[in-house]
Amino acid sequence: MIKNNVLKFLKSDISRVLISIVVIVIAMTIFTDKFASFSNISSILRNQSIYGIMAIGVLMIILTGGIDLSIGSVYGFAGTVCAVCIMNGLHPFLVIIITVISGGIIGLLNGVIIAKVGVAPFIVTLGMLGIVRGLNYILTGATAIIINNKAFTFLGDGSLGKIPVPLIILIVIILIFNTILNNTIFGRRIYAIGGDEGAAVLTGINVVKMKILVYALAGSLYSIGGIIGAAKVASSYPLAGTGYEFEVIAACIIGGTLLSGGKGTVVGTVLGAIFIGILKNSIIILGISRFWQQAANGLIIIFVIAITSYFSKERESFC
Repeated sequence: MIKNNVLKFLKSDISRVLISIVVIVIAMTIFTDKFASFSNISSILRNQSIYGIMAIGVLMIILTGGIDLSIGSVYGFAGTVCAVCIMNGLHPFLVIIITVISGGIIGLLNGVIIAKVGVAPFIVTLGMLGIVRGLNYILTGATAIIINNKAFTFLGDGSLGKIPVPLIILIVIILIFNTILNNTIFGRRIYAIGGDEGAAVLTGINVVKMKILVYALAGSLYSIGGIIGAAKVASSYPLAGTGYEFEVIAACIIGGTLLSGGKGTVVGTVLGAIFIGILKNSIIILGISRFWQQAANGLIIIFVIAITSYFSKERESFC
């Protein structure tokens, strides 16, 4: 039994991500003494916690067979909402609630247009990316807004003992959404829709309602990422979150999520985000020119996704 479980785990997508992380960590520890320092590891986890939280949001969307390209703009908009609210004297707790709700409303709009009107997710969320980014420019006046509130910035740059606060928030969100996806009717319906939407409808699942809820939840998670990001740098700026879609969606796929829907895990997704963070950090420490960093990131991510897809198809051929 134990041997079978071990073999099953080693064949899983999660094991491949874990092995990749371990290999890079061992290699970087051997080649440089900068990588394994507590401050560097802490910095990676602090940064990637933000991506991990947002990746859990888009994971649910991809599981239903959808996609979301408005991730980065909602992230940036959340930071701006926080900055504007704090500048107007609102309590940080109230600011957080308002910001999470604002992200949820954006996601809700995406969901309604996609599920009720029937417009393709790619088109809707691409359009929403432009709309929200435009609102961000309007609210900021195209300039950065400084956040001077220590209670708020603690969410991004604070630590409890030696554990970064963003990591603690990520762990709580992992526990919540892992439970939702694996142990609730709501979670099982999400997987069912992505696995076979037609069959899901025939079993009585309200697909329209489910998709709207999933997009709304995802928008709220992007906003939580935006809150932590704004708190971390103690400011909001118009271009915050630009290009984050690439990294967040890549984290899902590297973690074993199928773009066609129906397959993916919270743990695998978060490990995918951590893998990307370690990869970026390693490139910087090795002194690779910043002009090559983006290209290197893209090449390695494509390679990992190709390997994951290959093994998935190979596994299906034996079924």
